[in-house]
Amino acid sequence: LFVARRLQSGYVRELEQRLESGVARIDVDDIDDPMARSMIETIVPDLGASWEFKAAAHDEEVSEHELDDEMRSRIDELRCGDAFRVLSALKQGPIVPALVRYVVPLLGWDAVSAHVARALSENAADVETSLVRSLLDRNMDAAVRRRIPGLLTRTTSERAIDGLLRGLLDSSFEIRFLCGRALARIHAQDSSVAFDRHRVFTIVLRETRVDRGVWERQRLLEELEEGADEPFVSEYLRQRSSRSLQHVFTVLSLALDKKPLQVAFQGLYTDDPILRGTALEYLESVLPEDIRESLWPFLEKEGKQSTSLDAILHSSGRNRTEVLESLMQSHHSIQLNLKKLRRIVREDET
Repeated sequence: LFVARRLQSGYVRELEQRLESGVARIDVDDIDDPMARSMIETIVPDLGASWEFKAAAHDEEVSEHELDDEMRSRIDELRCGDAFRVLSALKQGPIVPALVRYVVPLLGWDAVSAHVARALSENAADVETSLVRSLLDRNMDAAVRRRIPGLLTRTTSERAIDGLLRGLLDSSFEIRFLCGRALARIHAQDSSVAFDRHRVFTIVLRETRVDRGVWERQRLLEELEEGADEPFVSEYLRQRSSRSLQHVFTVLSLALDKKPLQVAFQGLYTDDPILRGTALEYLESVLPEDIRESLWPFLEKEGKQSTSLDAILHSSGRNRTEVLESLMQSHHSIQLNLKKLRRIVREDET
């Protein structure tokens, strides 16, 4: 027994060292045995998915002594701290894998970030491993991490999408929000991209199982650029609704039919109890029970309506198909109602 314990301890230490160094790679999601899953999660605490990319990332990295003089000179320019020289170095050619480790940190430098983002996005498919690794690295500068999800929308590779999905589990709400937004853009650009419904619903459930204080405090440290493309939420509703609910519906759109979900979201913010009731009835018909139960209290607060949700949801007795038809038929009325409310808000502001 004593020797067995020593062997077990030595094996665990060796496995931990190999995982952390990137020599071994294991996807925790692929482990079926609960005891094995628990052991892996215990010996690799709080690393999430970031370590999964370490081994693959080595293929992109080249030590400096292997570079030619021209490449070393370009690296020196990228590291010099002078914006003009950095921009000049960016224009000297594509961002090859050997340069990525020096270019990605420049995303956090406002003076050059737009040019860096453009250079990286032009070669996103070639550098996506490093981009994903930086996104999931919690020690990376927050300003850098915030600008990576948008760059990954240029590719629909499994690695990029999986990295963004893992970003939805990050401790930073802003990173989760931006990853969800990036995934929705990818989905809008290529409807053939499929997402695991169970995985999406698990992420949504995690978002909704917070107390009201956390839900209401979640904000973006940097507001989105004026006129920035929103894959799911219109500008008017972005101003009226909480960032938390926007994020939840954006993530839900990866697993549910986007158009009716969008109409239902809009219906929540009308002042017509019938339109709002139809929106809630549709959500009740498509959301898993556990998500519905945790989300409902926030919907009551968001809509600022006194109408009883139970009364709305159990009065019609319609099936899902009938509810969907009713919702889509209400689309025009919802738009007119929101337009009226938007006009009232503008008049009040003036």
